[in-house]
Amino acid sequence: MRLHRVIFPERVERNHELYYRVMGSAAVQSGVLSIQAGTMVRFDTYFNGFFYSKYVKYTQVETLTVQIRCSGRLEAKLVCAAPDLTETVMETILLSGSDVSKEFQPVSLQVLPVGGVLYCVFTANEASVISEVSYRATVSRPNQVHIAGVICTYRREEYVKRNLRRIDAQIWQNIDSPAAQSLDVLVVDNGKTLTPGDSGHVAIMPNKNCGGSGGFARGMLEALHSEKRYTHVLLMDDDISFEPSVLERTVQLLKVAKPLENPLCIGGQMLVESDPTIQYESGSRYEGGRLYPVNRGMDVSVLKNLMQNEREESVDYNAWWYCCIPLTLVKTHRLPLPFFIKTDDVEYGLRSGAEYLLMNGIGVWHKAFPEKQSAHLEYYIKRNELVVSALYQNGDGVLSSIHKLFCSLGGSILRGRTDQIKYIYNAYRDFLKGPDLFLEIDPEKLNHVLLDQKTERAPSTIVAFLWSVVIVLTMFFRFLVGYRTAQKKFISKQCELSNEEFWKKKLDLVD
Repeated sequence: MRLHRVIFPERVERNHELYYRVMGSAAVQSGVLSIQAGTMVRFDTYFNGFFYSKYVKYTQVETLTVQIRCSGRLEAKLVCAAPDLTETVMETILLSGSDVSKEFQPVSLQVLPVGGVLYCVFTANEASVISEVSYRATVSRPNQVHIAGVICTYRREEYVKRNLRRIDAQIWQNIDSPAAQSLDVLVVDNGKTLTPGDSGHVAIMPNKNCGGSGGFARGMLEALHSEKRYTHVLLMDDDISFEPSVLERTVQLLKVAKPLENPLCIGGQMLVESDPTIQYESGSRYEGGRLYPVNRGMDVSVLKNLMQNEREESVDYNAWWYCCIPLTLVKTHRLPLPFFIKTDDVEYGLRSGAEYLLMNGIGVWHKAFPEKQSAHLEYYIKRNELVVSALYQNGDGVLSSIHKLFCSLGGSILRGRTDQIKYIYNAYRDFLKGPDLFLEIDPEKLNHVLLDQKTERAPSTIVAFLWSVVIVLTMFFRFLVGYRTAQKKFISKQCELSNEEFWKKKLDLVD
């Protein structure tokens, strides 16, 4: 069974340090790597190193075989690097000829240094081509895995079509792909701009626009009741970029996973689209009502950082830009809360108490959130953060809430974003309405109202300051009187707001 294969960038100039390190001259063409005489290439990189410790902990894999296929005359080494970057050459092979396949001696993962990485190093004695490097294992009884990838989209047709084309070319149309029969994609179209249909591995479903929460809820519902008997849902944003091999690695990990006490979710690390070697986060903790992203800002082109990035970290959730969840967990913990957008993934992670596996090589590119910031998003962020804090009594309470309100208003003024103040105020006001807000209001209409307010003139700094003082004082007294009541109502209604009956009615799926 192939667990992991070396992949090459589509263009040699595109962040090749995430794929290979080169001393000399190399070029990528037609999915292979051509190297000139005297060139050395190393694969101790984010996408192409085999970081084995998570396989030792979470899977049945005990012994690994590394296969290589090359043309030309090369020296190939299988190397293990420990976390302190000490290198051990496991074996050296000399290759000569056209399209030669070789296999290193099997490696027992149990004897390797904890937290290290296996990788190949090639040195060309003449112009040569590296066609394949793959890491394989024999597992007597692999798990049955059938993933429904759920892409929730709103008028981002080009992103969605591009990603589907790449998956089709590299997985569904590729007879060598181990994931071809284990992956389908459900595109939930909140904007109703794609042509509806069900073709092969892809289903496109028009959906009432209840935001990302509603789109992912619809995808979960479809997966739960599908005749295809899906085992997992893979929640993905519609505006990410990724290597299709990441999907293969996810599928293969699940096939060899050990039975665990807690359901295992596989999370995708987020890399910054505008700065592609920088990691935005690798999962996140939720403490005291605040989020603490793991390894934010790390440059994952640096081997020392990759070793740190591979260390086991306790996280409470992984964002839904890429998060694979067992359907057994969904059956037990229901569907998302109707937050429309923002913080639904945080709440779901806290509710489910799932275990998250994050590792180098399973990551996607996404715009950094400051690049996507819009004033009206502050409404959803602040309102939904208040609900989550109230539900889990983590950093909740009147004083904590008012302190965060003060910081939010002050930060908006200092950053010159006085247009955010009305949204922050509305978020705090609407939280006190309790769950009735979610039960009674049309979320799409509310979103249009918020968007229309963006055209209103932002207050001056002096007006914003005076208004903020009034808001803090007013909300302090309103929270003293109403916070506990709102909190109790949210706790009592949490199950109702996340069950199938609620969402079927919300999405107009009830006959």
